[in-house]
Amino acid sequence: VVRCIERGAVAVGPSQAEQVRLTTLPAGAQLEGFRLDGVVQKITCPFLMMHGEGDEQIPLPVAQKCFDAVGSKNKIFKLFTREEGGYHHCQIDNASIGVAAMWDWLESVFFASR
Repeated sequence: VVRCIERGAVAVGPSQAEQVRLTTLPAGAQLEGFRLDGVVQKITCPFLMMHGEGDEQIPLPVAQKCFDAVGSKNKIFKLFTREEGGYHHCQIDNASIGVAAMWDWLESVFFASR
């Protein structure tokens, strides 16, 4: 739902009625519809998952389970360690290593014949 257009910016989000309904639900109920199960199995394109070994938001077993469920035959799970950096969620402790890994992966996918 487009909620407002102001100075060229478009804000997209739930309607006001939906916002009120969501704020009255327990946190778990609010997130009920946001699940990857049933979606990741349909992914067939090349897939890269990067995860920090010390990620405190998404535990490693949860990330691994998600990765294992991905339907692509061409998938890579890149796990960053404390020693190399990128140990935390979204490689926040060493963003450059995460960006470099993404570019390397993109190059390997799109220019594999080189």
